Amino acid sequence: MWELRSQPGVSPLHPVLTFSSIAIFALVGFTALLVGLGEAVMYRGIVLHAFLTSGRVR
Repeated sequence: MWELRSQPGVSPLHPVLTFSSIAIFALVGFTALLVGLGEAVMYRGIVLHAFLTSGRVR
């Protein structure tokens, strides 16, 4: 299946570190970061909205 011996002219990490795999990994990581930031902002907005509309005066 996978040859562990390095062949001349071919990097042993060639199947792993292709440009497309790095680009996909970066895209997935960036998307996860955006989703995490969006969830944090949404949660803060919900808490702020609940605080401002609770009708209690401090």
